[in-house]
Amino acid sequence: MRGLASAFRMHRLSRTTRPLLLCALALGLHTAAAGAQQAGVHPADEAAFALAIGVKKAGLAEGPGWQVWSDEPRLAADLGRQIAKAALLAEEMLGTGLPPETSLRIVVLDGEQTLGAYFPLAQKDAAARKASPPDAAFLAGVVGNGSGLWTNPPLLLVNSKLLHGNMLDTRAIHDLGAVFARYACSPWGGDPPEFLQEGFAGVLMRLSLKRPAGLVSHQGAALTERIHGYGVFAGISGANDSSNESSVWPSLLRTVVKQMRKDQAVDPKARIDALLRRTAAEFARLDYAYSWGAVAFLTDPQEPYGADALAAAASKAKRATEPLENSRRTGLHKVLAELRQPDHAALPTAARAELLVQLLLHEYGEDPDGLHEGFMSWVETGMPKK
Repeated sequence: MRGLASAFRMHRLSRTTRPLLLCALALGLHTAAAGAQQAGVHPADEAAFALAIGVKKAGLAEGPGWQVWSDEPRLAADLGRQIAKAALLAEEMLGTGLPPETSLRIVVLDGEQTLGAYFPLAQKDAAARKASPPDAAFLAGVVGNGSGLWTNPPLLLVNSKLLHGNMLDTRAIHDLGAVFARYACSPWGGDPPEFLQEGFAGVLMRLSLKRPAGLVSHQGAALTERIHGYGVFAGISGANDSSNESSVWPSLLRTVVKQMRKDQAVDPKARIDALLRRTAAEFARLDYAYSWGAVAFLTDPQEPYGADALAAAASKAKRATEPLENSRRTGLHKVLAELRQPDHAALPTAARAELLVQLLLHEYGEDPDGLHEGFMSWVETGMPKK
């Protein structure tokens, strides 16, 4: 795999992008790495946090790779229990957690005044880590729309006057998944392929919550929408065609695969390898379900690949009930580990997506048609029914 990755890397850097990529590696990514390793100045405990933002009491829940802070201690404890389970699941599915010096800080505060009191702390903490601090427009988006995600250092800031209950839980789990996806394919949390970020967030939502709220992250992908600040999420209610409710994703995929079987010849633009290359601007409504399915497929520990998959199909063997030694998940872990190598850190998002596709095909020993056939078979026989 290293040989394939090196060949791809040299091919990419032999073009006119080489000076730009090396510049990014030398300047921007050096700053990002330094920011991740520098100590911050955030309050260390509930008492200091409450004093700093001018409230009577505060709550803190924390675990490896995450913290939940709130001016409502019970909310911090309740949300912390949800995040703890989801973070463990995320690490198991992706084969890696966040780097030791990196933690997603989820801060849930009640209204504009408290958010405004906290915001200078977030800015000072980012500056102390030598990272770009969130700006006033970010805070305005949180106050007016409910939440915002800042990626370095990772911060989810939530206005609990607007977001609470199931919508708050869904937003927090989704963002946790998005941040884990970033660090799974980049040593410093660079922009991931769009399908991986949205798909893994969807997987985590469906596995962690009884009824995740419908979320849409891309303007133009929703029939009815209100886009939150910084393009974070739009809450879509109801279980109709415009809801993007994750409960309907399996039935959507079964319908699509059934039509693909009927058509026999699959349009290359509709194949799974095309989805893996999809950009944020190209993301459509069905791509939320498709991305969830793709990531669930690629992280399935009981799904074989390559010759093993062909042999299982030919013998009509029953699906494995225990994790396989060589599964789609173990293959994906190898690919993600390669993507996290520092010499891939300067790749633009599109190039990172392309490298991921090529590494997957190489690891699985499949061509694009074979990968797509494996996905369709999984939808028919291995996909969760709900």
